[in-house]
Amino acid sequence: MGGMGGMGGRGRPRQPPPAPKSIAVPEKTRVQIHSLQSKPEHNNCIGIVKSYDVATGRHQVELEGSHDTVLSLKPGNMTVMNKVEITNLEAKPELNGSQGTVESYDPANGRYRVSCTIAGRAGALALQPQNMIPTVGSVLKIDGLQGAAEHNGKWAKIAAIDREAGRVTAEIVGANKSLKIKYENVRC
Repeated sequence: MGGMGGMGGRGRPRQPPPAPKSIAVPEKTRVQIHSLQSKPEHNNCIGIVKSYDVATGRHQVELEGSHDTVLSLKPGNMTVMNKVEITNLEAKPELNGSQGTVESYDPANGRYRVSCTIAGRAGALALQPQNMIPTVGSVLKIDGLQGAAEHNGKWAKIAAIDREAGRVTAEIVGANKSLKIKYENVRC
């Protein structure tokens, strides 16, 4: 009797293991589309995540207002439009505590465009991640961790906020794991 070399495989090609669900943005999440090369006409459009295709690593996103247009997008081509609280602004401390909505991200300067009410009028601010406190239930991407770098790039749902420590408790999507991380280590 020989070894157990071919046991169980008998002519079937091996399938690669599925990608972890923690890289997927949850369904029904509202996103802003950006940085598309092949279909630039959809840049700056708003869409709703319909599903995630593990085989391609892409999200199926339906354009808002168009049930006919569904795009297959990489996670890097979407910004999640979360509600946030403005915090730690030194130049405009009167805006600290104000609520806003993330509208877009500018990778050139590392800032988010956040719409909010300023002096009774609609306006927008360009904020760094450390100047935004996400709301509980928000879905964000983990980024910039050094001690737990294996979690960078994963999506997480905010479970709690510790304002005194300047941290959020982030539950990794698709995993039974939560982390306490600084505001600056989550991306929309």
